[in-house]
Amino acid sequence: MTLLRKISAAVMLSGAIGLSLASTQALAAAYDIAPGDLLMVNVYRQEDMTLRVRVDTRGYIRFPMAGRFSVAGKSADAIEREISAALRRQGFSQPEVVVSVDTYAPRNVYVLGQVKNASESSDMQIPLGGEMSALQAISNSGGLTDDADIDRIIVRRYEAGKIRTIPVPARDILNGKPIADVQLKPSDTVVVPKMPAISVLGTAKKPGQFYPTPEAPLTVSRVLALAGGVDRPNSLSEIRITRGKQTFEVDVRSVVEKGKDGQDPELKPGDIVYVPETRW
Repeated sequence: MTLLRKISAAVMLSGAIGLSLASTQALAAAYDIAPGDLLMVNVYRQEDMTLRVRVDTRGYIRFPMAGRFSVAGKSADAIEREISAALRRQGFSQPEVVVSVDTYAPRNVYVLGQVKNASESSDMQIPLGGEMSALQAISNSGGLTDDADIDRIIVRRYEAGKIRTIPVPARDILNGKPIADVQLKPSDTVVVPKMPAISVLGTAKKPGQFYPTPEAPLTVSRVLALAGGVDRPNSLSEIRITRGKQTFEVDVRSVVEKGKDGQDPELKPGDIVYVPETRW
C-alpha cells in the first residue's frame, strides 16, 4: 500500500491544494523534456523574445537570436542555462531565461514483434511523473509469445538525431539476477524479434519447426519426440546437427537406451536437426 493510500480522507481533503501544488512543482523540477512538448520560453525584460515553441520529433527547438538547441531528455533548468549562454554570446547582458512546459506531449511508447496483444501497445503511455520499463511494457502487451527471442529484445530510442539501440537483459531479469531493466522514455519502441526456429528435417515422422522456451529448453531427443519420432530406429544413431557452419553427429539411440543425458546436447535457435534415411 502506498503512502498516499495510508493518509486518511480528512487529511487528504484538507491538504489537497497544497499537496497538488507541491506535486506539480516537484514534477516540473524533475521532468525531462520530451519531443512534442510545447515549451514557453521567456527572457526577463525582453517581451519581444517570449515564445511558445514545440519540441520537434528529433528533440530540438529553435529560439530567435540564440539558435537551435537539443532539449529532449534535459530539464527546464538545463535548457535555461544553455539559452542564456547563447544569448550572452550574442551580446545580451545577463539574460534571465525561464523555460516551462506549456503543454505536455503524450508520453507514448510502443511494442513491436512477438507479444500476445500487440494492438494494446498502440495507446500505451508512461504515466506523467512515473516510469515504465521495457518488460513492463511487454507485460502490458500481454506478455511474450512462445516464439519470442528473449535474448534479442531491444529498445530503439531516437536521441540527438540518431537511433540508439539498447539491449534488454530480459533472460537475466526473468531468471532473478539483480540486473536493471531498461527504463523507457517517450517515443521509445520495444522490439521483440521472432526466435529462429529449430528445424527438424529428413525421415522424422512429423518434420517441422519447433521453439524452445526459458522454462523448457529443447535437447536433440526432446525435439525428435515433438517431431513424432523417426521412421527407422537405426537413424537415431546418426542424427546430424547443423549450427551455422558447424555440423556434428549425435547418437540419440544411446541416449534413449542407456540414459546418457550428457550426450543429449541442448539445441540453440536456428539449429537444423537432420534425420538420415537408413535401411531399418
